[in-house]
Amino acid sequence: MDRSAFLLSLAAAGATTQHALAFGDAPQPFTAEEQRGRGRLGVTAVDLRDGRRIAQRGHERFPLASTFKLPLVMDVLTRVDRGTVRLDAKVAFRASEILAYSPSFGPTPHAGTKTVAELCEAAIEHSDNTAANLLLRITGGPPGVTAYLRALGDSVTRLDHTEPALNRDAPGDVRDTTTPDAMANLLTRLVRDPILSPASKARLFEWLRRADTGQTRIRAGVPRDWTVGDKTGTTATGGNDVAILWPPHNRAPIVLAIYFAEVHGTDEARDAAIAAVARRVIPMFRR
Repeated sequence: MDRSAFLLSLAAAGATTQHALAFGDAPQPFTAEEQRGRGRLGVTAVDLRDGRRIAQRGHERFPLASTFKLPLVMDVLTRVDRGTVRLDAKVAFRASEILAYSPSFGPTPHAGTKTVAELCEAAIEHSDNTAANLLLRITGGPPGVTAYLRALGDSVTRLDHTEPALNRDAPGDVRDTTTPDAMANLLTRLVRDPILSPASKARLFEWLRRADTGQTRIRAGVPRDWTVGDKTGTTATGGNDVAILWPPHNRAPIVLAIYFAEVHGTDEARDAAIAAVARRVIPMFRR
């Protein structure tokens, strides 16, 4: 299938849910958490049981940071489902391509190969920067990921750079940004719609559940009998976490996108504020 047909098929898959995902901002329900973290806090939460939504600054743009790795891996897995990419395909890399914060590549940079599956796992579970850049080769670079999102109906999120350049966080710069609404919409599509095969969706959910970078963020605010799958992102002055929250007893999940930018406090206060948002969201929906 050529790329234009591939993108058209994705757009068609999204047509059935677009009407149910129209977002309208509510009053600011997380002012206390925003003040606690000393920054600009954007939140969108959707209860997939009934479609109810809570938002603050849901339409405002925030730096993607490493949350871009979620749509990146979704793009790769879609190509796997289409038969144009194999999970066991080897991707070669040079020592000079290994970036800072690449825990899956060991302490000493050296050339080698990793499979597509290994790169996807590293990008989601460990937020590995080198793995993400190598996967971007498969998607046609940042423009390819942006095109994938456009085909899914996301007219907002844009990826313009690779790691580490995408992590700059200049206020007002729209490059490499998203909105909480857009990311909550993507998470909703991921859970509800057949944009990935059952096998690819199960694989991605498992990687998200095993992610180890967000222990002090959303995960810290969720009851122990819930299951969390999340993807974090961090810049010099911000921190993000986007997650699917599965309650016990096979009930419908909640999706939650939290973006915190222009933070003037400590990393600990920022993360505590993100956890506090998660702690408040669940009883708002599940009284």
